[in-house]
Amino acid sequence: MPYFQHLTNLTELELGEQPRNKEGYHVQNLSNGTVLEIRDHRLLNGKLIKTYTDITVRHRYAESLEKNERWLRLITDNVPAMIAYIGSDLKFQFTNQVYVDWYGWPQGSLDGESIKDSRVDSDYGQLRPYIERALEGESVSFEIAENNHAGESRYLLKSYVPNRNSEGYVQGFFVLVRDVTERRRNAVALQKAHDQLEIRVAERTSQLKNLNDELIIEAEERRLAQVNLTTAKREAEFANISKTKFLAAVSHDLLQPLNAAQLFTSSLADTLVNAESLPVVNSLTNSLDDLENLISTLIDISKLDAGVVKADKGIFKLSELLDNLANEYQQATGQYHIELRYVPSNIMVYSDSVLLARILRNFMSNAFRYAAQGKVLLGCKRRGDHVAIEIWDTGSGIAQDQLTEIFKEFKRLKSSQSAFGNGLGLGLAIVDKIANVLGHKINVNSELGKGSVFSVTVPICAKHQPLKQLDSTQTVVNPTDFSHCRIWLVDNDKSVCEGMSRLLAGWGCQIITAISLKELKEKVDITQDEVDILMVDYHLNDDELGLDVAQHINQTRRSALPTIMITANYSQSLKNEIKSSKILLLNKPVKPMKLKTSMLYLLRKT
Repeated sequence: MPYFQHLTNLTELELGEQPRNKEGYHVQNLSNGTVLEIRDHRLLNGKLIKTYTDITVRHRYAESLEKNERWLRLITDNVPAMIAYIGSDLKFQFTNQVYVDWYGWPQGSLDGESIKDSRVDSDYGQLRPYIERALEGESVSFEIAENNHAGESRYLLKSYVPNRNSEGYVQGFFVLVRDVTERRRNAVALQKAHDQLEIRVAERTSQLKNLNDELIIEAEERRLAQVNLTTAKREAEFANISKTKFLAAVSHDLLQPLNAAQLFTSSLADTLVNAESLPVVNSLTNSLDDLENLISTLIDISKLDAGVVKADKGIFKLSELLDNLANEYQQATGQYHIELRYVPSNIMVYSDSVLLARILRNFMSNAFRYAAQGKVLLGCKRRGDHVAIEIWDTGSGIAQDQLTEIFKEFKRLKSSQSAFGNGLGLGLAIVDKIANVLGHKINVNSELGKGSVFSVTVPICAKHQPLKQLDSTQTVVNPTDFSHCRIWLVDNDKSVCEGMSRLLAGWGCQIITAISLKELKEKVDITQDEVDILMVDYHLNDDELGLDVAQHINQTRRSALPTIMITANYSQSLKNEIKSSKILLLNKPVKPMKLKTSMLYLLRKT
């Protein structure tokens, strides 16, 4: 057509000059949902070339990440603690709302600010030794006096937790701060009252030995002091329970967007063809894994401290547990250059297989972390009516004065620069708490420069006693092809539905998603249509439960569908409820390999 106006009337595309963003291009949203990137290229002869690129997938993925980031910001801004992150260049990269409010700064004003130059930490000389230790890879905690934005002098308990990259190098550290002024003042006041009480008792006793009334008064004062101490202890216990309930409440909201983000990254990694973007995707995956480990560890510590974790003991073959454990870590030996040896054992033991496996996984992870491209041995030694399950490593070893310290929270020794991931020094603290729940004895022996051996001692049972079947999800199953596998997914989080669709479609599955039973019925005939696996979330909208959805669907069919329930609910009551059904339970965020092996397990059963 000879005229520009004729051409603009024939297309929805923006052909004229448009304002550009700071990257030098303009974004247009078409009526069919497509998102275009429009760039102008001027030639030397004055002519103009316009290019239109379809960036719909990248645009939606960026929007999803931005939404998840807002969720995480919302959660951290409401956590009752001061949280910050400082890079290895000693500049602030993140502060939550509580942190900036305490110092009287606007949100975001500290980003990129040096800790040396900011007046948040006016006496940098006091902090410098702790910062240097954190940048060397050590977790440190200390108390320090500082003034808040109102000029009030307060006592703060600060914890610096190093953050390592995938190669094990420290790239910054997390700052966790709690105001302990009241606790410190109460301790001083209580000690002062105690000292005064002792002085008064001594004076009364020396001056009024024969006056029983005075002795009764002093005894009453002691009784009241004891009552006050009991009341203070009860209040402290109530505060700890409140903290536990808070962590349990926020964990669900944290794990939901985290699960969606991990599904998106797994799908992106499977379909990525641009090699230059692969390191970015890997870094994003590692960061999400670190966040998952942090949340799961905090939840575990919270549950163990509150005493809600109970042992479900039974008799089972130790080989079933150790074979799975050896196979699991054998997959990582090549990546971390570890020579793993395993000595099987057919002894039957009496314990909780899930909690015992958690202890052994922590021991194995530490062995891989500190073996320094060496050797790890998993085996057993019989000791009377008990068996000691031992993990040996040829790592750098632990000093004798550190053997008891390593089981304390936030205690972490220097590693071999190759680890399974970043940590907070809570792994062995969890082991110690789980061992107390089980009533098992744990032991550690080590020699500097030669290595360490960690062990847990478990009671042995006679072979004629009835066995307890291990959870089917503990069975090691190799992944396979899922071409033409038909799946129904019911989850009220659209981001999870989209992420799961991309992931399973990449495996060759045919998936139909819905946010409720009603929407699923609009898309399929739940009674007649063919399907291989049903996946449901536990908590849906409008008080609808995934367990009720699964039962409703299975009651309408000739035979029950293989069902997987994926939920961020970690409660023991839900696990007990699921036990009575044939549903397979997976907790969010679910790993793609865990999901794949669980699907294969169900398909093989059918």
